[in-house]
Amino acid sequence: MRWDENLTYEGNHLFDFEHAACALPYADVFFTERQLKHLVTQNQLKLDQLYSCKVVAKAKEALACLKKLS
Repeated sequence: MRWDENLTYEGNHLFDFEHAACALPYADVFFTERQLKHLVTQNQLKLDQLYSCKVVAKAKEALACLKKLS
């Protein structure tokens, strides 16, 4: 988050980071909002690649992922 100078920290960001930290190492897909997707997939972190977890922020993408599971 510190790399993105345009992002203003808000208190609820801490909960978002905790959710991502708990989900990414164990899940195949992580559904979240656009801003958190940007943070965890940016070049400095690449947490999606590190944990082989697809990060999805768009509803249509999420629906497509869920349809593949069924």
